[in-house]
Amino acid sequence: MSERMTSKILIVEDERGIQELLRVNLSRAGYEIHLVDDVAAALKLLERIQPDLVLVDWNLPGQSGLEFVKTLRAREQDRLPIIMLSARTSEEDKLQAFEAGIDDFVSKPFHARELLARVKSKIRRFNTEAAAHERIEIDGLTVYPVKQVATVQGVRIDLQKDELALLSALMAKPQQVFARDKLLDILHGPHSDVSDRNIDTVVTRLRRKLDKAGHPPCLETVRSMGYRFAMPVGVPDTDTAS
Repeated sequence: MSERMTSKILIVEDERGIQELLRVNLSRAGYEIHLVDDVAAALKLLERIQPDLVLVDWNLPGQSGLEFVKTLRAREQDRLPIIMLSARTSEEDKLQAFEAGIDDFVSKPFHARELLARVKSKIRRFNTEAAAHERIEIDGLTVYPVKQVATVQGVRIDLQKDELALLSALMAKPQQVFARDKLLDILHGPHSDVSDRNIDTVVTRLRRKLDKAGHPPCLETVRSMGYRFAMPVGVPDTDTAS
């Protein structure tokens, strides 16, 4: 999928000089720019627009850019690319930023061409992943995560919201092992107090429904680790832990 020249970029930056540098260069590259000075304004704007990428400064008036990143990730906006701009360049600072959920870190001062290349790369990946999430199909089993629909050989099966979310996550990365706590985060968010054994219950219901629909067993238990979507016989096993 090619990059859309109308991709929206949200810039959260309070330094006027940096604002103008970003606005001019990104606008010339064909992006639609939305520029705000602080986190409060950014959160308000996000109620009206869905950006394809966020550029955020670390040091902002009021709430920091780091806290803004944590807020976005807590809202389960996992695929939205976030690039942090900062003059804080120590390894500890960078590690803290990546742990908060950023996708890339650009040190100030920066070269405009390098930043543009990083922006282009991240948006291209975002668009590709978004397209992949519109439909996932393996061995006659198809899920449409956005539409909240699943089918077996074209016949719709009745799945609850948590069942479809779990199935979508596993099918998006077949053969990859997902720990129970990771799946729990996907279903209920990172701060849920729901027991991770809830995942076992969801998997049991899913298996029963897929079996009833005539689909061969595909949800594999990996002892002491979690679950994975097992590919049909003949597909190489590339088991990795998540």
